[in-house]
Amino acid sequence: PGFIKEHNASLTGGNKWLRRYVGASYSNNESYVKGNAYTRVGMRGNFDFIVTKQIKISLNTSWTRGINKRVPAAWAGGIGDAMSNALPIYPVYNDDKTYFRNGTSNPVFRHQVKQKPASVFCLASGDTPRLAYQLFAEAVLKEEVDVSGCTFIGLDEWLGIPSDNEGSCASFFQRYLTAPLHLPAQQWLLFDAMATDARQQCTIMDEQIAAKGGIDLMLVGIGMNGHIGFNEPGSSIFSKTRLINLDNSTRISNSHEFQNITKVPRLALTMGISTILSAKRIALMAWGMKAPIVARSVEGQVTEQVPASILQQHNNCEFVVD
Repeated sequence: PGFIKEHNASLTGGNKWLRRYVGASYSNNESYVKGNAYTRVGMRGNFDFIVTKQIKISLNTSWTRGINKRVPAAWAGGIGDAMSNALPIYPVYNDDKTYFRNGTSNPVFRHQVKQKPASVFCLASGDTPRLAYQLFAEAVLKEEVDVSGCTFIGLDEWLGIPSDNEGSCASFFQRYLTAPLHLPAQQWLLFDAMATDARQQCTIMDEQIAAKGGIDLMLVGIGMNGHIGFNEPGSSIFSKTRLINLDNSTRISNSHEFQNITKVPRLALTMGISTILSAKRIALMAWGMKAPIVARSVEGQVTEQVPASILQQHNNCEFVVD
C-alpha cells in the first residue's frame, strides 16, 4: 500500500574515440502512514575510450544511496507493525501468512528453514544478496531460526583465487554467514578454486548435491548482461556445473572486489543453467539500475542470450526487485 514515484534521466553520446553513458535515477516510496518513506538515489557512468581498433579501455562507475524513514508504531506486533512499515516495496504478509515486519528477519530464508529444518540452500555472493544474509544472520542469532541441520552451497567461484582472498566467493560467505553464525565446515559445500583438476571439482559438486537430495532454495543475482551464476549469454539450457570463460563485462563489473581489472580471473566455476533449474525453488534478487535486463528476463522471449530469461520456465521462481 502506498505510492511510488520514479524519475530517470540519461545522457548518451560520443565520437569515434569516446563513447559515454551517464544516468541518474530517483525513487520515492511513500506509505499511507504519514512519515514512512523509502528514498533511493543512484548514478551510473560508462565510458569507453577507443585507443586503437584492437584496444578499448572501459570505465564503469556507479553510486546508490537509500534512506528509510519510519515513524514509531503506537502499538507493537500484528497488524500494527504491518501498517507502520507499509511501503510499496514490502509485502503485507510473509510466506507463512504472518505479518511482515521490516528489518526484523528474512522471511524467505526463515520460512524455508521452518518448512524443512534440513534445507539445502545454494547461494550467490556479491553486493545484491549481502543485506539478505545479514538479516538472516540477525534472525538466527536472535534464536528465531535453527540452521544446524541446513546445508549451504556456493553457486560459483573464481578459478585460481584462494579462499582467503577477499575477492573470492568463499571469503564473502565467511564474512557474512560462516563467521556470524559460527557455521562448521561440514555445513558448507564450496568449490575448491585452487584444485589442480577444475573439471573434477564440477563433478564432485554435482555428486554432493545429488547426495543431499537436491537444492531446496536457490538464490541468484543477475548480471547487467543477464547472466545468472557465471552462466554468460549463450550458455545452454542443458549446461551442467562446469568451467566457463567470463565475459569482459562481468570481469569489469566485479573489478572492485580485486585490486584492478588485471587481477580479475578470466575463468570461473559455476553451476549450469540445468543445475539451477533443478532447484525446487528459485529466488532472483536485483537492485539498482538493472531494470532493463530484469524486464527482458521477465517479459521478453526465453533465450539463451539472456540466461535469466530461462527462469520463466521454472514453476516456482520469483524475482525480488526494488
